[in-house]
Amino acid sequence: MDTRNKFFFIKYYIYSRRYFFLQFLLFFGLLLFFSFIFEDSRVVIQYIFTLLLVLGILTLSIDSLIAYKNYHNQLLYGQEQAQTAVEALLFDKIQKMEAEKKSQSVLERERYNDLMDYYTLWAHQIKTPIAAGSLLVQDLTDPDAKKQLGQEFFKIESYVNLVLQYLRLESFHDDLVLKKENLEDLVKESDYEKDTNPVLMELSRSYYVDSKLYEIPYQMKANGYMYNKALFEQAGITEVPSTWQEFLETCQKLKDAGITPLTTDDAYAMQAFGMHLARLIGSDEVKKVVNEGDWDRPEVLETAQAFEELASKGYFSAQVGSNVWPTGQNTELATGLAAMYCVGTYVVNETKNITGPDFQWGFFGYPEQENGINGLEAMVIGNQSFAITNKCKAPEAAFALIKMLTRGEWDAKLAEESLSLPADINNTSWPEQLADAKPYMDNCTEIFATSGGLENNPEITPALKENLMKLYAGACTAQEFVDNMLAASKG
Repeated sequence: MDTRNKFFFIKYYIYSRRYFFLQFLLFFGLLLFFSFIFEDSRVVIQYIFTLLLVLGILTLSIDSLIAYKNYHNQLLYGQEQAQTAVEALLFDKIQKMEAEKKSQSVLERERYNDLMDYYTLWAHQIKTPIAAGSLLVQDLTDPDAKKQLGQEFFKIESYVNLVLQYLRLESFHDDLVLKKENLEDLVKESDYEKDTNPVLMELSRSYYVDSKLYEIPYQMKANGYMYNKALFEQAGITEVPSTWQEFLETCQKLKDAGITPLTTDDAYAMQAFGMHLARLIGSDEVKKVVNEGDWDRPEVLETAQAFEELASKGYFSAQVGSNVWPTGQNTELATGLAAMYCVGTYVVNETKNITGPDFQWGFFGYPEQENGINGLEAMVIGNQSFAITNKCKAPEAAFALIKMLTRGEWDAKLAEESLSLPADINNTSWPEQLADAKPYMDNCTEIFATSGGLENNPEITPALKENLMKLYAGACTAQEFVDNMLAASKG
């Protein structure tokens, strides 16, 4: 139960027991008053006061627990016992209305089924004279008449088949329309969420306007820096960076060892820049930048200057400006030509045929900024999802299958085979290549949008990618990047 619902319960519990609280205070106030008036009996009165106070608090505690349980059951499952005559009357009316609604639904469904049966029977019956007419047309000697009538019979048969299609789909649309089933009740009844990362469940609900749960996450992914542990060891790096200054020092150590620190390509050019900017102003503000064209914000220039510095110091690969996906991940990272690549954990699976089983993968979250508003707890995360369609005849059984696949042994198998992160928080069997991502996922409490929000405006994306690749290649300065984006957003 969230804070809002708890506050609602406390507020109305106190209101419903207001007369009891007043009597409680009045009674004990009188006892205290009498204890000061009657000095001879003060000890006895105070003893009675203490005893009654303990009993009162105990009674109130039990009453509040019972009330909270009823409120909890009503909130989650619509189940509650009437406590007053008014509540009993209201519950009775609600039950009668629900029964009437159910009865009406049954009647409407029966009428609908009768209508469906009628049209289905008609469609099958009409096919007989259509077929007979088509055979008779074949005996015509006039070619024009034969052709024309043949076309008309073909149209009639097509229309009948279309009617049958509509009947089977229970819809008057040409395409099969599948909707996702609301899974909130199934999840609550099975207490499913207790073993799932709460941030991922929040993410799944955020996809929908009503903030309800229509899909169950599995095969999680986290975005940050994937790196080559062997190259880090070669450069004498024993700890991954957590701050931007440490990140710069890591890049310099790699370069001093003759190793190219960074690479990227056009598909993932926005990842690092977007997360850097989101560290400074937050993901929602990044979206405002790309949607409203606020490229002249000082934080944008600061981020661009950070990447201008990376380029000027030679930390990016020499060909980064011309890298078209998947050049960065396949040709440079997976082959050991570059040490780090800002991407998602899914890159391990995408490059497994190149790296082989012995590649030493590592992961660390995007570094924190000295003047940033968030830290490593804020991440770009995502997942695949299971859903149940509204056409499913046995949603409980379907959900049981989903639960089996996203828990325990099967969850571990899915993660291992797909080289992804397990959904079950109790599952410690992580793929070896992704084990470094676990503490970051466990610590995640805030979700960044994709690329920190930088991909929120498709209209500006082409210009953004182009100018970012120039920035990384050292082909433009930070100020030129800002100017170019301002011009692109206005034009």
